[in-house]
Amino acid sequence: MFNEKIEVIRWSATFFTKNNRSAHFPRILPKKAMEFLYGVAIIYFLLWGLSFFAFKDALAGPEVKIRIGTSVLFCIAGVLHFAKPEAFIKIMEGWPYKEVLNYTAGVFEILGGVGQLIPLTRRFAAWGLIALLIAVYPANIWMAMKHPSTLNIVRVFFQPVFIYLVWFGGLRNKKTE
Repeated sequence: MFNEKIEVIRWSATFFTKNNRSAHFPRILPKKAMEFLYGVAIIYFLLWGLSFFAFKDALAGPEVKIRIGTSVLFCIAGVLHFAKPEAFIKIMEGWPYKEVLNYTAGVFEILGGVGQLIPLTRRFAAWGLIALLIAVYPANIWMAMKHPSTLNIVRVFFQPVFIYLVWFGGLRNKKTE
């Protein structure tokens, strides 16, 4: 049994050194993908910590579940504005200051997503996300007409659904805490 463990360790050390990779942590994904995953992990743990403010009891209603879901969605979308800016900049063809607008939208999506989890800022964040969704809707329609793809067409039809979900999670009841 002990010899089998030694043999596995010897094999793995030989495998990683033959492939010029670190024996401690092999690089499975490209560097950009790892940076994106680190960003998602940081946002996830931040939201996980902040979600304790969102729950007052163990049985959360649908508003809380939808609020957390939209919060995660917007935080991931905000991180994507920084990880893959070319995908969002392509939508703003002909606009001045495309990079600044892209990063600003990413910051506001992250702030809105995190703000939905904090009772003090929940309603303000929901109104801000609804305003952001309405503001980018014409650009999504233009992108679906200019570059028709499944993602672009689906995005146009689901934008009102996202607006409804943000409203339902953050603004439906005056007492959404």
